Amino acid sequence: MSAADRPLDADRPLDADRLRARTLARQFPAGEPPAGGWTETELLDVVARVGPVQSQVPRTPFLVAASRLPGIDRAVVETAFSRHRLVKTSSLRGTVHTTVAAQHPWVDAVARSTRAAQLRQLLGLSADEVDALVAALETFATDAWRERTDLVAHARDWLGRRRPELVAALDREVAVSAVWGHSGLLRAPRDGRWDRRTDTRHRTAVALDPALAPADPAAAVRALVLVHLGAFGPATETDVAWWLGLRLTPVRRAVAELGERIVRLTGPDGRPLLDRAELAARDDAAERGGSETDPGLRLLPEFDGLTLGYHAEGRDRFVDADDLARVWSKTNGVWQPVVLHRRRLVAGWKVVAAGGGRSRIELTSFRAGLRLPADELGVRVDQTATVLGLTVSDVAVLPPPDR
Repeated sequence: MSAADRPLDADRPLDADRLRARTLARQFPAGEPPAGGWTETELLDVVARVGPVQSQVPRTPFLVAASRLPGIDRAVVETAFSRHRLVKTSSLRGTVHTTVAAQHPWVDAVARSTRAAQLRQLLGLSADEVDALVAALETFATDAWRERTDLVAHARDWLGRRRPELVAALDREVAVSAVWGHSGLLRAPRDGRWDRRTDTRHRTAVALDPALAPADPAAAVRALVLVHLGAFGPATETDVAWWLGLRLTPVRRAVAELGERIVRLTGPDGRPLLDRAELAARDDAAERGGSETDPGLRLLPEFDGLTLGYHAEGRDRFVDADDLARVWSKTNGVWQPVVLHRRRLVAGWKVVAAGGGRSRIELTSFRAGLRLPADELGVRVDQTATVLGLTVSDVAVLPPPDR
């Protein structure tokens, strides 16, 4: 890399404002929808761009789509799921994630190793026995979608015939979840209501598409380091490791193997950051040209990547540390939907039943005196209602509750 191409921030630390702007440019692509509206092509591009979407709340992928592609129709998202262009499985950190099909082999490869270790511990099996159990589950779910209860019953039968003394281990809910939560099994709801129903049916991924087979684990870590930095960067190596559910060692190895594709920057308070070289150079060029990224007002989902793309110590990039407790319950790990405005998270929001099949959207400010542009808020509410199939009768901006 020549001196002219070297990122400016190799010598000039990023302040908090510039750091936010760089991440927002990755999370919120510029541009207007084509004449016929957003299509599956743009949807898949944006989901690949913003990274695997944590999706234990079924509507979250729909809200990610609406917040990044304002005005997208819910049918576009539903069709992408039904055609397995978007796929959902228990993967990174053992939690539910939605990915584009092309990224599934990577998250599956990374998740398999951590899930295997969990199964060894919970069930008392050897590594070879865990591999055999996983293979049996995948075979069982090859020809048909299987309910969770059927998968667990199959695992009980498998253990009963081979290690009957270990069957009782499946009396614990954590062990049951580890069985049906295998990353090689895709998830789907019973009735196709992807935005409302818990996906309790499971099917072996490669049975639906051989291209969904897990990748080489080391190659998968390298690929996902690039995905993470492309979505949430610049970021610390701790952010990347936490997001992947891995220790620092494999992340550092992947960064070293990626060589000049990764650059090292300095963030606020001297914090060392990593970034993709081509994106750092692009951001430098944008700053030289005076370009600023502000996506305006957006209604973001629970578990949005603007918060969960980072380790706990780095989650104040878009929200004041004092306000984190308003949207993040540390006791159960639940995140509330949030409002982005002027590059900051400024409020939480929720849908409340208003009677007669109508809904009310309530925004609760983090700080007193919050003023949101009424016209823009109305547009964003309409777009959110469209993707969720809601009829919204009222919108209220409430003051912060007393702590």
